[in-house]
Amino acid sequence: MWLLVGIQHHEVEFFPWGKYHNLDVADADNIGNIFDLQTWRDIRERYGEKCFDCILTDGGLLGVKRIDEVIRIKNSLLKDDGYILNYTSIIGEIVEDPLQRPEVTFFKIPKKQYTIEEHDRAYMDLKSSTWSGKLKERLKLIV
Repeated sequence: MWLLVGIQHHEVEFFPWGKYHNLDVADADNIGNIFDLQTWRDIRERYGEKCFDCILTDGGLLGVKRIDEVIRIKNSLLKDDGYILNYTSIIGEIVEDPLQRPEVTFFKIPKKQYTIEEHDRAYMDLKSSTWSGKLKERLKLIV
């Protein structure tokens, strides 16, 4: 089972990966703000730990801020062999969009790497010369 974050039902034309649930501000199984801690607590309460094969996060960075407890909850929601697909990251392997949208890529991050410690370690080693890299460096963004 997958959790699609920032994707409404009407945006999913094709989903070959089995059952999915989604989280968004409207037209979703779970209505809420993806950057709100209570939203994630409610999802954990509803589905339990180790229930998702993948959590795919799509969408913009409006109102984004790092909330460590959200990262911990998302990690706990993943099965042991699960992974995160993020539209932006400083760790993980670049993969194509599973929803098969053209020119969209994601970063695939295994559960064991999707931790605050792994991200902080990567940020300490980050040497960026681009504007977006410097922004990531300052925000220490984990989505």
